[in-house]
Amino acid sequence: MKRLPGGLTDFDRIIRGNFYYVDKSKYIRDVEEEGSFCALFRPRRLGKSLFSNMMMSYYDLAKKDSFNELFGGLWIGKHPTEEANSYMVLQFDFSKVTYDPNNLAFYFSNHIRGRVSGLLRRYKKYFSKDEVDSIRNAPDIKTALDLLVAIIHEKGQTIYLFIDEYDNFTNTVLSSLGVQANEAITHGEGFYRDFFKVCKGSFDRIFITGVSPVTYDDLTSGFSIATNLSLEPTFNDIVGINEENLREMIEYYRTQGKIQRPTDVLIAEMKPWYDSFCFAEDSFEVDPTIYNTNMVLYYLRRIFKGDHALKFMVDYNTRTDYNKLEFLINSNTEYLQERIEIVKEICAKGYTFGDVIPQFPASTV
Repeated sequence: MKRLPGGLTDFDRIIRGNFYYVDKSKYIRDVEEEGSFCALFRPRRLGKSLFSNMMMSYYDLAKKDSFNELFGGLWIGKHPTEEANSYMVLQFDFSKVTYDPNNLAFYFSNHIRGRVSGLLRRYKKYFSKDEVDSIRNAPDIKTALDLLVAIIHEKGQTIYLFIDEYDNFTNTVLSSLGVQANEAITHGEGFYRDFFKVCKGSFDRIFITGVSPVTYDDLTSGFSIATNLSLEPTFNDIVGINEENLREMIEYYRTQGKIQRPTDVLIAEMKPWYDSFCFAEDSFEVDPTIYNTNMVLYYLRRIFKGDHALKFMVDYNTRTDYNKLEFLINSNTEYLQERIEIVKEICAKGYTFGDVIPQFPASTV
């Protein structure tokens, strides 16, 4: 029986470890066709890190011999693109950057250097000792990245950059230190903006994921080449679980003897709590809404232990970061009362309506 992959973002482990996987691989081709530089914004716990990790495995030239094992049973395995397993892959995960308000640039640089060193180890057969030493001993991350990309291109190779949780670091700065501190690193000669200026035009492909477009807007003058996929109907359910996926999943575990109650009963219990996402305005009336992935897995894990209605329907681990939410509500006192009324409306009705704004700077939050 396939296991539930609660909390896992390692695509290879999910496939090799016989975990249940909702196939999102068809979107690899769609992203590839959108352009070389793409960005995707989605709320927490919907599966964007797993999707990014799947793409990394798909494009990684070091995993060419594992293609059939990893993708043979998926849509993309039967419809591969020419670029499969053709890139050196470099990933930054800005949720992993150590946050120290007194050493922001230092720890950010440490993360970049650490991930670059990881790439050099992973593809060590492609680099000479002198090349490795020159990259590792570069005086700053700009020089290190420039050297890395130049050496890779000289060898006739290509490099795909993945940036996961791109806004996690700056959102922490924003909520902890305020708008001015955030602007200091994302505008002018700020180190975070400089990093994206280096990325612009250097890497062959870039895929960025994050929660909100706040930082993205602040960076547009330094990094204005990415296609924002977030509100496109084609990518509405690129992550998350739609109702068709959910029914298939429930029926699978019914055949395994883990569920006895009718599928419609379980969906009726989950729907008011977990079925609440639609990201493309043009999809609102025609496409099914999206269930929160982690909430569904939380529910099924507990149903397996006793097939009855749950007392607590919300997984505590998927809660919103209340410090950041409080900052967004209180940051601009001019609109404070209006925002409080919106929160009250959501609590009373369960929903609210408003214009979808693709991106906006932190100064207007």
